Amino acid sequence: MALAVVLPLCGACAARRPALVDANTRVLKVKVTQGGDVYLDGRLKTLEEADAELERLKKERGAVLYYREESAQHQPHPNALRIIHKIEELQLPIGLSEKDFE
Repeated sequence: MALAVVLPLCGACAARRPALVDANTRVLKVKVTQGGDVYLDGRLKTLEEADAELERLKKERGAVLYYREESAQHQPHPNALRIIHKIEELQLPIGLSEKDFE
């Protein structure tokens, strides 16, 4: 049975939002910078390490909280696209954050 848990404040409206994940679900914080650096739970990772961690998260039935820094051209870095495609491929539950995790 899935429980509703409250995630941190919504970046856009500052309201708390329920998430459709169990209270024990691991939530991996994924951040991609303007320059394409990928951070998982605050640690810099290579794309290969990120892929492996997302695969592990799938086996754990975890979820992703995703944040991407905005570029001057408003275009995502290719690494951001690769990460999003991997999340979609694995069909991981995902939440989008408008605020940086740091």
